[in-house]
Amino acid sequence: SYDEGSCRQCRWGFTTTSTDATSCSMDPAMQAIVGGSVSTCVMLFLVFFLVTRRFRKRMKILREQAEAVAEQQLDEYLENLKDFGHPIALMNGKIFRDLRLSQLRTCYEGNRDGNRLKFVDTLQSFMDFRRSG
Repeated sequence: SYDEGSCRQCRWGFTTTSTDATSCSMDPAMQAIVGGSVSTCVMLFLVFFLVTRRFRKRMKILREQAEAVAEQQLDEYLENLKDFGHPIALMNGKIFRDLRLSQLRTCYEGNRDGNRLKFVDTLQSFMDFRRSG
């Protein structure tokens, strides 16, 4: 079963130069196809690995930058919260509820002059106002 340089008992892609079916070897063209396919798979895996690794590093850097910006903004917010930047006029709810209509009509100036307003400009003074009722 040897026919012009190929053994009929050899599987597809294999050949032999002898008439013995036990000496079948891979055809050189098949070796090139298999070698090329394996090389391509290895290269694709390496490219995927390197791209994924670079992506993860970039995401880590971006995450760290975002955390740093958020922390800086939070620090600025807390610092600004300690000092309101301008005084706020507040009135105790019970005093407000007991105001007469004539006192309400005096608006801010009348209530300021009547010592019914409390002025706060820091978080601490605001918290003291809240605790005092």
